[in-house]
Amino acid sequence: MKMKANCIIGVLFIVFLLTLSFKARGLEVDYQEAWCPNKPGTTLRDPLSGKVVGYVDCLTKTHAYEFDFAKSMKQYEAIGQALKYAMFTGRRPGIVFIAAEGRKNKYVMEAQAIINHYNLPIDIEVMPK
Repeated sequence: MKMKANCIIGVLFIVFLLTLSFKARGLEVDYQEAWCPNKPGTTLRDPLSGKVVGYVDCLTKTHAYEFDFAKSMKQYEAIGQALKYAMFTGRRPGIVFIAAEGRKNKYVMEAQAIINHYNLPIDIEVMPK
């Protein structure tokens, strides 16, 4: 009985530590709320059908921004999402990468290299993690 109670306490302690870890790292929406001058998140609708076709992370007067953590494979997704947002809003595409290393993050640098190589009209911003 005592061993079962110790196991339950141990599991609860691990869950508590994981919760603290996730809160310390922050969610993408936490970064959106801190960076976006307006309320983050705008639903995109197809102008012809009215169907929902996506959700812009941050819409400013000039840009439609995609937010993403700078980690493996996210740079490709962010480029595509930013271009889609721009197509539906008529605003300039932008990406806000969340990276502890700033612009020296290898995924941020790779995204910038792709954008430069294909001369894509995407602006990159970086928020510290």
